[in-house]
Amino acid sequence: MPKEEIPPEAQQLIIQFQSLQQTLQAVMVQKENSNIEKAEVENALDELSKTKDSTEVFKIAGPILIKVSKKDIEKELTEKKETIEVRLKNLENQEAKLTERLRDIQKKLQNMFSSQGASDDESAS
Repeated sequence: MPKEEIPPEAQQLIIQFQSLQQTLQAVMVQKENSNIEKAEVENALDELSKTKDSTEVFKIAGPILIKVSKKDIEKELTEKKETIEVRLKNLENQEAKLTERLRDIQKKLQNMFSSQGASDDESAS
């Protein structure tokens, strides 16, 4: 078998590896966006904690501002933060599984090519 020819099994693994890399990259982007969103919510909650209960609070709803009670918006933001934290946990689990799967495929490919290299060396002798 010529050195340039890649076995079909290796080609499949390479395609799978590339696909998993793209998926991992997408998960990492989602994770980063979720971390930014979480930081914004935490910042808003922090600012609210510094205000008096009697302070007027508004939230953005599309192109308008709506007056809301401090208690209601704190509850809404806290729930949003919890939802983001659950999403982050799921993304972290996905990231770990994808990373492990990528390592497995990488090892298989390395083994395939190192054993192919050894058999090529023997046939050249």
